[in-house]
Amino acid sequence: MQIIVSLTQAKMHFYELIEKVLKGKEIIITKWGKPVAKLEAYISNP
Repeated sequence: MQIIVSLTQAKMHFYELIEKVLKGKEIIITKWGKPVAKLEAYISNP
């Protein structure tokens, strides 16, 4: 599931967004209503 937030919201709630990413969510960050970045879990190869 994707969650879309503005850059301002992302700055204010970064810790909470990271917690959601760790639970499997994908975060899309927008600037002026346009997507500019995506937060998703990092999966390392053993």
